[in-house]
Amino acid sequence: MKRDFLLCLSFSNLVFLNAWDRVLWAGAGYYRQNVAKDILLVACCVVLFTIVSWLLLLVVRRSKNARVLNIARFGFFCFAALWLLPYVFRAFSALPPLGKLTLGICLAVLPLLWKRIPLSRFAASLLLCSSLFVLVTFAEATWFVSQSAKPQSQIKPDVVRNSGKSRVLWIVFDELDEDIAFDNRPKSLHLPEFDALQAHSWAASRAYPPANLTELSIPALLTGKIIENTKPLNDHELSLQLGDSHVWIQWSKAPSIVSDARNLGFRTSLIGWYHPYCDVLGSELDYCFQVKSAAFFGSLVRQSFAGTTASVLRRVFPILGSLGTPDPEDRRCRRDHLREYMEIENAAIAAVSRFQDGLLIIHIPAPHPTAIFDRDLGQYRTEGKRSYLDNLALADMALGEIRKQMEVRDTWGDTTVIVTSDHWWRVRAWAKGALWTEEERVFDQKRDHRVPFLVKLAGQKTQINYDRPVSTILIRDLIRSVLTGETESAEALSAKVNSLTTETPRTIYRDYETQRVTVLRAGD
Repeated sequence: MKRDFLLCLSFSNLVFLNAWDRVLWAGAGYYRQNVAKDILLVACCVVLFTIVSWLLLLVVRRSKNARVLNIARFGFFCFAALWLLPYVFRAFSALPPLGKLTLGICLAVLPLLWKRIPLSRFAASLLLCSSLFVLVTFAEATWFVSQSAKPQSQIKPDVVRNSGKSRVLWIVFDELDEDIAFDNRPKSLHLPEFDALQAHSWAASRAYPPANLTELSIPALLTGKIIENTKPLNDHELSLQLGDSHVWIQWSKAPSIVSDARNLGFRTSLIGWYHPYCDVLGSELDYCFQVKSAAFFGSLVRQSFAGTTASVLRRVFPILGSLGTPDPEDRRCRRDHLREYMEIENAAIAAVSRFQDGLLIIHIPAPHPTAIFDRDLGQYRTEGKRSYLDNLALADMALGEIRKQMEVRDTWGDTTVIVTSDHWWRVRAWAKGALWTEEERVFDQKRDHRVPFLVKLAGQKTQINYDRPVSTILIRDLIRSVLTGETESAEALSAKVNSLTTETPRTIYRDYETQRVTVLRAGD
């Protein structure tokens, strides 16, 4: 009985290998919410699956009917083979030619060995050897839970502050695109708030972000350094590889515009999505609010456990694929995205309502897909054929809400407002998905990598156009010059940008599928 239980435990642990891989990844705790609960869920599922399969095995072993035994063995091997098949194909495709030849020979010899060794005994031996992985996965799970249970960094405000000398609001609209929002805007799209802000701002029409991914671009914008790669260390720390020296540093220890403002004696606040800003930068912030993304790093119940179970059952019983209803993944993703957007918007409105001095940074999850707004009706919507253009209208509405709230408190006019994006609209990535609409297909060939870069200085009333290539990586230096009073006019701002721009702007581009890193230059 003990041997049977060990066999079932080993098999169950292997069945949920995909789930373990997702939840024990170092970035799981950094990007996902409630990762400790996900780990405990997988552990419970493994134990439950073990008990059920063990009880079934007991029933089969006590049966005197040979046909029942043969059916049980056949069912087990079908289940195991169909479960293993994707892993075998994945491993085979990743092997070099010599490795593929070796694996092919092993698979060819295996049937010859089965004539000498009973198949059931061979499988049992493999499972007993694989039982060592149970110790590994559960030990890692225990370590991850203990790490996530540690207290996060706390906000410790300093009592010494500048009082009202400067006020800078920096808004990062995720995936806001210069080409679509301004230069080649469709006639059906109206963005009155962005147009009004541009009419009273220093506007760079050829601005490029530091990277194509939020995980790279946001740390780069805050630190003012090109980030070539990132590596989550735990729930509350991200390691950054600097693009110039390739040295790895911890984000929480890297100088940034937040620490700059803090050292100058200003209050610092941050409302952010995707990154756990409060955990990483909390010691440098007077106020912070963060939302990790469930829409794109969702709950393990949906992504791993349910996905693993459903895919295995559909391979074993193909009829389930035709009878079952498809998983409404798009609707789930939109609901999560809408909830996250609402949390950020509410926190942003509350923050600007009490914004008196210092630096306030807001990272808004719009117009980042998936689409959660109907621009024709002017309301949120998670169903139907909504597009990136609808989310652009939502971003415009968010800017309007922030402006109105600040005008009520009479702080908009004398606040320096910076609006930009972490990266452009990544058409090549989103066009591969099921949510791509006919309205978006017009832009299938889009290759423009520019982002908006608007700076409305305190008291500015006119528009100044800046048409030279510029990287938004210099925002840290610009904000510092505004806070110190060095830059107070649009002309001074242009001169400051000219002094900071010494080379053609470069953008780190990391491929979504291959993870290969290349460097894009302005105009690429």
